[in-house]
Amino acid sequence: MVGKRSSNIFVVTSITRIIFTFITSILFIAKFNIYEVCAHSFDHSINLRQNLETSCGDLTQARVRCDGGCTVLVNDLSSTYQSCDNYCQGHNRQCVGAWDEDDNSCTAKETFGCDFKFTLTPDALCRCSTELFPNDSGINTRRKYDSSGESSTFYQDILSKGNSNNIVFSPTVQPKCPKDKVSQTGYQQFSSPTGRHYDEISMIAVSQQTWKGQPVIWIANDKDENHVYASALYTGEHLCAVELPYNMDNDIESMSLGPCNTDRTTSCLYVANIGNNLAQACKGGSCSIGAALRSIFKFQEPNIHQHSGKVEASVAILPIDYRDISSPSERADAEAFFVDFTGDTNNGKPGDLYIVTKWNNNRGFTRLFKYPVEFHENAKYGETSEVYSVQPTENSPLKKRTWTDADMSVDGSLIAIRDGRNVYFFTRSSSESVTEALKKKPCEYVYRTPKSKNYAQFEAVGFLPNKNAFAEISECKRSNYGDCDPHAYVIAYK
Repeated sequence: MVGKRSSNIFVVTSITRIIFTFITSILFIAKFNIYEVCAHSFDHSINLRQNLETSCGDLTQARVRCDGGCTVLVNDLSSTYQSCDNYCQGHNRQCVGAWDEDDNSCTAKETFGCDFKFTLTPDALCRCSTELFPNDSGINTRRKYDSSGESSTFYQDILSKGNSNNIVFSPTVQPKCPKDKVSQTGYQQFSSPTGRHYDEISMIAVSQQTWKGQPVIWIANDKDENHVYASALYTGEHLCAVELPYNMDNDIESMSLGPCNTDRTTSCLYVANIGNNLAQACKGGSCSIGAALRSIFKFQEPNIHQHSGKVEASVAILPIDYRDISSPSERADAEAFFVDFTGDTNNGKPGDLYIVTKWNNNRGFTRLFKYPVEFHENAKYGETSEVYSVQPTENSPLKKRTWTDADMSVDGSLIAIRDGRNVYFFTRSSSESVTEALKKKPCEYVYRTPKSKNYAQFEAVGFLPNKNAFAEISECKRSNYGDCDPHAYVIAYK
């Protein structure tokens, strides 16, 4: 810190800071069940290394410049900007991180939200976006706030493309069927101590992001749930939770990662609120049983390395119905959902969304429904779009099973679709539409999930990016509810 202090002042200041930190921690924990901290497990021993970044040379009051984006130790922050939000905004940037430093260095000692006011310490580490946003750009470089003063939007404004989790695509390859399983490894996932247990996990999406060298997965419980959780796959470390719009009618059943739009520059997380159990009683045609509308929640995938503090997703809500003229029933239940990563030369585009309906008894009603990207790529985050009637395609192979999830590989060459026990694979070339690919016979190899005494049913499937492997996870048996940390299994194939 700046200057020398007498021992008495140092003691008083130290005691005051300890009391303040203790009270702040209690208040933080009290709200932890509503909002989690992305990247909350920031390694306190990590040294960001002192290094001048010429692209961040406009940042003033920089006592020390550090690696890791535009990260600086801001001198005399408490008497000027007070918060990293204000500091970054003052330099036409957006705040993406705030920490208390250890002994005037680039070593982070404690993580805070961007809006935290550093009043008991003169300086702090602030990380600002590397991209400048001029005052006349129309982009708000500050986070929005609700009346409580807490951060109320998440990823709503543009962050630096150099630091964001831009989606990476492999070139389209010659499609090949999996031949056999090579290995199967289970990794236990641990829920947040203050959050809901992972009792009824029924969806999984594998990110292209990594955390400490391991893949990041997104998982969620189905029904009566309004959070999705990020986890480090191999260690099972809980990383963060993102809040979704919630009402009593929610029944989220699947989620998938994919491009936000046709230019494929940004990854979005799509959470499918498509469960509608009561609609199983529909007999076709006009039907008033079950929910009339379902929806898909779309938001930019959080970059887990750039965010701390209490945050929530700014979600575009995409309402859907099944009242297309060629739909066999006005209402339907569904659990299988996926996003087209690559598009094709036959009218398929990156960002097209697909739903496969689920019929327990009337399997002849099963359809593949399409939500084209052009109807959602310009959807406004934080708002509800107009209702879209998804387009059905009759598909004979899909009528044979009750489907619980689906996914597409990043290179677009393989589609996996599963029921409660089996995972089927369909190849797809660059000239084939998704509809054409799923009308073919599936690959000869079918993965069969081993029976388990601990888990009820495996409903989820998600490809690992750029690997010959996929992941699955199961709901726990009801007898284990409240004390269940399920395993995510990675199945490698050749």
